[in-house]
Amino acid sequence: MSTLDECLRSIHHGRELLEAVATEVRLPEVLRSLAFGAMTNYPCAEDIDGLLESDDFVVLDAWCDALASTRRVLLELMLLPRGDGLGDYARWIERHFPEADYLRRVAGTGAQWRALFLDPMAAFRSRQ
Repeated sequence: MSTLDECLRSIHHGRELLEAVATEVRLPEVLRSLAFGAMTNYPCAEDIDGLLESDDFVVLDAWCDALASTRRVLLELMLLPRGDGLGDYARWIERHFPEADYLRRVAGTGAQWRALFLDPMAAFRSRQ
């Protein structure tokens, strides 16, 4: 299980990886296009941090789609051999990146996002 800090860090690094993949000519065009498309709606650093600051913060469906696309990019890059810089970076990010099946369910408010993805134990703590 990932901590909240680890999850947020992986999302922050996901954007950097997408930027690198989108311009890496040795990768297939379809993968570069997927990375570029995901960057279009990927949450910026301030938006990611905003998830923690307010229960009224709205998580957009477009972000969930961008994160799901990023997960697909990560899985493709993880097929690269060990020692490949992008492949190793993808493996490091993927350890704490959201699972694709959670992404659609977490669109909504910041409170729902934290409870279902970023901090799954939040619901239990709030009942104590």
